[in-house]
Parts: sequence; C-alpha cells; structure tokens
Amino acid sequence: MRRRLLAVFVGLTLLVLAVHDIPLAIHLRAVERDRLATSLERDAFTLAGLAEENIETFVDRGTNVSDFLTQLADRYASTSSSEIVITDVHGLVLASSDASARLGANVSDRASISLALEGVRNTSIREGSSGERQLVVAVPVLSGPTTKGAVEFNRPVSAIDGRVSSRLRAILAAAVISLLLAALIGSVLAQTLTEPLRRLRKATRRIAGGELTARADVATGPPEIRDLADDFNTMVARLEQAVADQRDFAGDASHQLRTPLTTLRLRVDQILDDDRLDASQRGALEAARGELRRMERLVEGLLALARAGASSADRRIIDAAAIARDRFESWEALASESGVVMEYRGPDTFDVWAVDGALEQIIDNAVANALDHATDLTRIEIRLERSAATARLEVRDDGQGLSDEDRANAFDRFWRGPDSAAGGSGVGLAVVKRLAEACNGTARLLPNDPHGLVVEIRLPVIEPHERAGRKTIGRMSQD
Repeated sequence: MRRRLLAVFVGLTLLVLAVHDIPLAIHLRAVERDRLATSLERDAFTLAGLAEENIETFVDRGTNVSDFLTQLADRYASTSSSEIVITDVHGLVLASSDASARLGANVSDRASISLALEGVRNTSIREGSSGERQLVVAVPVLSGPTTKGAVEFNRPVSAIDGRVSSRLRAILAAAVISLLLAALIGSVLAQTLTEPLRRLRKATRRIAGGELTARADVATGPPEIRDLADDFNTMVARLEQAVADQRDFAGDASHQLRTPLTTLRLRVDQILDDDRLDASQRGALEAARGELRRMERLVEGLLALARAGASSADRRIIDAAAIARDRFESWEALASESGVVMEYRGPDTFDVWAVDGALEQIIDNAVANALDHATDLTRIEIRLERSAATARLEVRDDGQGLSDEDRANAFDRFWRGPDSAAGGSGVGLAVVKRLAEACNGTARLLPNDPHGLVVEIRLPVIEPHERAGRKTIGRMSQD
C-alpha cells in the first residue's frame, strides 16, 4: 500500500509538471521566435536607414557604393550571426553575406524581398540553401514615401532552438528536483499513513488466528486512523467477552451436568446388580445405562469443545513423540480387549508448537472415534513424522471408513455417522478439528488404503532458533 500511495503521489506531481511545463515550452519557443524576429527587424530597419542614402548614390556613381554596403552588411553579419541581403528597387543585389545571393543577381522572386519592395515589412520561415530552416525578416528601404530597395535578414531556426533548449534544461532540472522532493515528501506521507494501517492489519491477523487478546495501536498515526483503531479495539474487546462468556457457559453447563449423570448411572448399575430383575427389566436398564454413558461422553465432549477455544497465543513447545507414545500405551490395553491391535510409529522425540493438553485430547478422541464407529476393526496405528515444515500426526484404522460426503460432514458438531447406534457423542472429531486449529494446525479426514479412515493432523514444527529459552511439555519438566 505504501508503494501504491507513493506512486500515486509522484504520478500526480508528474502530471502537474507535464500540464505546466509542456505548454510553457511551447510558449517559450513562440516568445523566443518573436523576440528574435523583433531584434532582426530592428537591425534591418537600422541597416535600411544607413543604406538609404548610399543606394541613391549607387544609382549615380556605380560600384564603389556597393563595396561600402557589402562592408556594412558583412560587419552586421559578423556581430549578429545573421545573413544579410541588400537590394535596389528592382531586386538587384547590392550587398550580400548570403552565399545564395551573389552581387548583381536579381532576387525579386523571393517572397520576402518582393513584399519588402512593395513597402511591406514581413517575417517568415523558409528552407535555406543548406537545407536548414531559417527565420527571415525583410523590410523596405524608404526615402520618404518612396521605396528605394530592400534589406533581408535571415538566421537559422536552430539559434532559436538553442536558446529554447537552454531554458528547457533549466525547467527540466527544476522538474527533476520537484519530482525528487515529491518522492521524498510522498514517502514520508505514505509512511505516516500506512504504518498505522500496517500495525492495524497485523493486529487483525493475530485476532483472525484466534489471539483475541491482541489490540491495535491507538497512540500513533493520523487522528482518523487512531479513531479507527480505538473502535476496532472496542469491537474486539466485546467479541472477546462474548466468546469467553459462551465458553464459560458451555464449560459450566457441562460440568454441572456431569455430576447428576454420573450419580444416575451409578444408581442404574446398582439396580442391575439385583438378581430379582427379569430379562425385560434388565434389557431396559441396560439400554438406559448405555444412553447415560453416551450422555456422559457427550458432556465430556462439550467440556473439551469449551477448552478447545484456547487461543493460539497459548502455544508452547510440546514433545509430540512422548505424548503419542503415552496415549498409545494408555489405549493399547482397552483396544486389545476389543480384539484390536494398536501400533505406534514415530521418532523418540519430536517437538512441535501446540496448546498444552491439546495433543492428548486429539489422540484420545481420534482413537475413541475409531473404536466407537468402525465395524470390522482390527488395527489402529498412530503415526508421527515430519513433512516439509510441518509435523504430521495420523491415527489410522482399517475399519469400513467413511464416504466422501460423510468425511466432509464428520467435523461438524453433533454429526453422527451411519453407525450412530454404536454410541458416539458426535463431538469427538469436532474437538479434534478445533484443537488442531487452536494449535495453528489443520485437521483432515482421508481414506485409508485399502479401507478405513485416517485422521491427519498437521502442526508447526520447532526450528532450532525457536527452542532457546522455551519450555518443553511432554519430555521434561517445565522451567
């Protein structure tokens, strides 16, 4: 944005300079031409006045006066850098410093000379003998009302161009300096405007990443941006409070429900211990106990979802390998009772960025989901490996798996698959996804080969420069 503002500012300055300087250059050329024409016309009249008496004498005395006029023309030509032609009333050349007009030649066919012999002073542009364009000024030599001859001055137009170019270079230098000043001022203004916006954008990204404690800077920048940042902070504060209230309500409600549900399930267990129950009563109580257990797991899932709202700012270094092995050992015995073989594949240590306690819940919910929902299940595998700049944690099973449509919906809260009778709560995979996102990671469901389901979690890995001064959870005690 800073570059765009600077480009706009410099572009506007360049446009203003172009609008100002191009007409100015055209005007300078016209003014310089008029100035030169006036100067030549003045000199031509001066020379015509000197030549008037000598032209009349030339008519009576012959060529001696022509020599005088030639000397006069040469002297003027050397001081004014002009070519000069002096003719009599018939257009015969009496004196000339112009190579194209020899002494005695008739040049009355020249338009400028012809007009001057008619008593009309005139200015024109013509192409000289060398092919160069010339500014021509011709005036009559007058003796009272009578025209005695003509005087023609001509000078190359390049003389005008040289003067104009010299002034244009000065204008161009001023324009370049103006552009440099505009770039400097524009850079300062762009920095003043964009830096507060950049900080506001940075705060927005932190909040979008789940860090609701982030705030925009309201101390610097233009007043309008400071007001915007203040309003932004007010909005985020209200959002943070709303999220915290929602999380607290879910946690409190789930916690309050857990105790009466546990008590009710224990009472059902005591009744089931009574040998006097007939088969129908026992079946009804067994069904009730199953529903109570499902409700307990649902409440536990709601508590986990409430905890899954943790901010990514709570991340720390976690030894994912140690935690994965620990959860594998905890689930292995239960899985073996169901005839399921569990395996762990991964390194001895593997540090990742994660929220404390998140990996345990991710693995527990993924394994529990596999045990609850997959029929014909014989194997569950926990894998941990590095892929590019991320850690990849996978929980694989060889059950029936899910269709593409079911995998697209399985992360939704309270979604239950086609085998919902198995007793799942419908929040296990939702917890997995929320916790992965809280760790700045991602969660995906993939088909296993040849059949089954893969719960894939990708988490940021720890680079060597990030390890210093940090505490590692799962491998050693916290510092």
